[in-house]
Amino acid sequence: MRDLFLAALLVGGCQQAPSQEPAPPAPVVPVTAPLSLEALRADPDLYVRERYSDGQLPGALERDLRAQGFTCAPRGATIECSMAQAAFASCFDVWDVTLESTGSVGVEVNRRCMGATPPSQR
Repeated sequence: MRDLFLAALLVGGCQQAPSQEPAPPAPVVPVTAPLSLEALRADPDLYVRERYSDGQLPGALERDLRAQGFTCAPRGATIECSMAQAAFASCFDVWDVTLESTGSVGVEVNRRCMGATPPSQR
């Protein structure tokens, strides 16, 4: 009986465990750096061409601008996005970004101050 038990144990121990396929690797998700407002301001068309493929515009850029705090609205064939950032005291930098249906991007940044007299009028 003991020999039978040992034989069964040996035969059972020699069997290979069912092969398990390794888990498939996790899908690679491209990491995109956060939108750089300064790079966008310096050369909007170049920055957009390097960051987005043709099929992504203007939607992806609009999403990135909204993530940075911009408010966007369609204006005919364009999308206009704007945001105000506190600069100092009662001054703000007002960003206006225009996304053309052609893929062209315009960026304008103006400093606006409330209750301050411009230096040229003092």
